[in-house]
Amino acid sequence: MGLVLGIVVILVIGELFLIRYHTATIDYTLRDGEYLSRSWSGYMVGFRVSITSTGDYMNVRIIVDGIPVYSVDYVYTVSYEYRMSFGQHTVELIIENPPWILGLGPPIMVTGQITIQRW
Repeated sequence: MGLVLGIVVILVIGELFLIRYHTATIDYTLRDGEYLSRSWSGYMVGFRVSITSTGDYMNVRIIVDGIPVYSVDYVYTVSYEYRMSFGQHTVELIIENPPWILGLGPPIMVTGQITIQRW
């Protein structure tokens, strides 16, 4: 009985300190001037963003707890990793198809993923 109780206690404690990964797929088409905004909230310790644009450039912004941590304009590919202290956080990813003159720009296809490390 004591051995079984000891194993259960070890498993429960191990589960408390296990980092879990949550992956969200990004697969959108944005017309000229459109943008996509997605956010995730919860207990987390970091995240990794990997996205690619086909068709034309994109602008990308990443905001953590209301503070911009990444901002880049006119790129085709973004690969970014961010670590933070354990706690309740909100991560917002904004992807924009930059507007052309008179709205005549091509649509872009944005694909990739964001992997969040949850505690």
